Amino acid sequence: MEKNIYFQKRYKIENRELKNIANSFVHSYYGQFLYTNKINKGDFLLSASLPYELTDGDKKLLRYDRYDNIVEINYEIENNYVQFSGLNRDHVETIIEQEKNKKILKSEKLLFEISQNKFFQIPEAHGFYRPIIEIIQKIHDSGSMRIIDARSTSKLIKYGNFLNELKIIKIDRNDGHVDFNIGEQYKLIEKNPGNPIENIFNYVLKTGYEYLYGTLGIHSLSPYIKISNSLYYNIFQLKKNIKISKRELNQYYNSLYNKKMEDYKFNVYLDTLSNANILKTNKDIITGDDTITSELINNA
Repeated sequence: MEKNIYFQKRYKIENRELKNIANSFVHSYYGQFLYTNKINKGDFLLSASLPYELTDGDKKLLRYDRYDNIVEINYEIENNYVQFSGLNRDHVETIIEQEKNKKILKSEKLLFEISQNKFFQIPEAHGFYRPIIEIIQKIHDSGSMRIIDARSTSKLIKYGNFLNELKIIKIDRNDGHVDFNIGEQYKLIEKNPGNPIENIFNYVLKTGYEYLYGTLGIHSLSPYIKISNSLYYNIFQLKKNIKISKRELNQYYNSLYNKKMEDYKFNVYLDTLSNANILKTNKDIITGDDTITSELINNA
């Protein structure tokens, strides 16, 4: 790392305790919402508890997002002075932002896992789900699936590679064609009770969300996932359902994802999410679905 991402601060000890000096330094340099609980010999870890104000009906709430042990600060004591050194505040802010994004993604994945069947009801979802279902159905019915012209069926190949990563299928390439065969994970899931196609499909969505989202790109579903998660992320953090206005939810969406959307467009997405029973609407008020909320809190 380049030297300019580091800092050094020197304080006179006098009659003060080291912990008090460390916390004064942390608050003055990094901000009042960062702190340290324990001073080790030669170092300590920084944590953060960042407040965010939100509404629940006619009440104002504070949500605190905690980030524990995010970075190490070193110190040396010499001649009644203590010198602190470590990553500068800009890079600590970057680390906190990265940790926040991990929490948001965790909430998205859990929300998608819990309510994937409801997302399936969204019309735009069919183009995303269909290739996966086609491959699983064909493998189930025939034991294999042959792709003669890989170029003209590139979408199936793309999803086939994804299913191959999950060991649902095994890909064999021979003489210009591609064969999808039953994979090891498919055989294991097939032994479970219930509908094997449904079980495999659910496993794929649950296990492969990051790949689907990051590599394949669930572009058609992305706004629906992010808008609904703008509510459920708060529920996930607060461990309770909340009621907010449509406009406030749009503000949460902007805050969480740094994306702005016109209210009229945002409300069209809300109507679709409401029709799919992912969110509940009552005139201008939005709240979480009871079943999704309960499962989300239980898994928080």
